[in-house]
Amino acid sequence: MPWTRRNHSHAKPAGAAPHRAAGPAAPNLPPKPAKIEDPGTPEQKALVAQVIKAKDFYDVLGIAKEATDDDIKKAYRKLALKLHPDKNRALRADEAFKVVSRAFTCLSDADKRAYYDRTGYESTAAAQAAAAAQRGAGAGPGPGATYYATVDDFDPEEIFNMFFGGAFGGPHTFRAQFGGIPRQRRHHGHGHGHGHNSGHHAAHGGGGGANAAADQQNQRAAILGLLQLAPIALILLFTFFSTSQSPPYSLVQESGYKVELLTARLSVPFYVKSVAELERAYPVGSSARHRLERQVEGAYYERLEARCQQERLMRHRAWSWGNREQARAMKLEACEEIDRVNEKLRGKR
Repeated sequence: MPWTRRNHSHAKPAGAAPHRAAGPAAPNLPPKPAKIEDPGTPEQKALVAQVIKAKDFYDVLGIAKEATDDDIKKAYRKLALKLHPDKNRALRADEAFKVVSRAFTCLSDADKRAYYDRTGYESTAAAQAAAAAQRGAGAGPGPGATYYATVDDFDPEEIFNMFFGGAFGGPHTFRAQFGGIPRQRRHHGHGHGHGHNSGHHAAHGGGGGANAAADQQNQRAAILGLLQLAPIALILLFTFFSTSQSPPYSLVQESGYKVELLTARLSVPFYVKSVAELERAYPVGSSARHRLERQVEGAYYERLEARCQQERLMRHRAWSWGNREQARAMKLEACEEIDRVNEKLRGKR
């Protein structure tokens, strides 16, 4: 019997799926990060992008190279108010705000501006930093695109407060406590992108809303400037009325005002001619005495604000002229006293 080959293969059932070799298991890929939504309005985002993409400081501020000091200040005022992180909710508003502040710091200083016009950099340190960055990264951008390359050695908030007197907070917070002009208190955290106020929509409405908001902001800045002159106005008023009627108190110990008293609320010192004479006109506990002491505290607060602004200005000038260590060592005593007064007022509320 001839040998025959047996077929041991088994027939597949009809309709069975063909067998496939098992391949490697699909890797567990991490989920895609959620896209971060930019909360800024279209106008805010467009302005931020325009500033960040600017080719130089003049382009940042939107001014010509022949711009005057007034042109530079006006451009800074307009942009800083729109880009301040407490006003602009776009994601990179803080970055754009810093660029605008740096542009103003450079172009508002005659020596820095001349150096920038010659080299494309705001200082020797900036040029060296840019050169080091280009060496590390190979062929890098030219001077016009690296105007921002420098150490972060300035405080945009300090410049803003020096320029506007704390438009979004700061030492003016509690002026209403003395019977002055009330101002809305706004908190902004020490970080970037926090503390945005809810009123940004008003500044970026349709049509002419942005222009109207800019006009209101300019008017507010003008009012702030006038308020900073209040201490001088008070002194002039005291001098004028002293010819006919002596004021009931003085903030400094001088001829005729030797007796020191303290206000009941904040313990602010003031000087009178005679306690008996004062209490006849302003009895302790009376509404007249209450108003007088509020007036004393208000005048004291105004003086502190004027001194604080002067201290900030002196420190900014030292910083701008390259005296960094001197600027850092300067004490803002009046500004610190304002903070202490504000803390007392918080405790009284």
